[in-house]
Amino acid sequence: MILLSFDTEEFDVPREHGVDFPLDEAMKVSVYGTNRILDCLKKNGVRATFFCTSNFAENAPEVMHRIMDEGHEVAAHGCDHWQPQASDVSRSKEILERLTGRTIQGYRQPRMFPVSDTELERMGYVYNSSLNPAFIPGRYMHLSEPRTCFMTGKLLQIPASRYSGCLVIICRCGCINSW
Repeated sequence: MILLSFDTEEFDVPREHGVDFPLDEAMKVSVYGTNRILDCLKKNGVRATFFCTSNFAENAPEVMHRIMDEGHEVAAHGCDHWQPQASDVSRSKEILERLTGRTIQGYRQPRMFPVSDTELERMGYVYNSSLNPAFIPGRYMHLSEPRTCFMTGKLLQIPASRYSGCLVIICRCGCINSW
């Protein structure tokens, strides 16, 4: 089995390096990259999960419609990728459900920072894919974390990792802009 997912947000890599990058330019990069990914998935008959920030969803409604029209899952990825807040767990779900007309079942925290499983469960999420069992300097050290799915209470944890029987692939759509 292959679980394919994409983090779909306003492109913020320049901001990580101290470069002021306006939202309209960030959205152009993300929309372009997401459409390229959708083209590839459509050509190959592949379905995926798109973890979308509510900021992306509000600023790219045509791409959101395409994601849904082509049979992909929409899951939550917070509100603003650059400045995640604890309230994003509830706010992003509410905004995405209003914009898509669908029940949002999954969540992935921006930058895969820690997120409250209690809050995810309280908000009715079915699964959390915020764990990346890897080491990324300056961000997290999760090499000892599980690489396979597991439950915490009623919440299914789906680590973004490679393990026997399943490959979980994640990509930031804003970065996929020049294949």
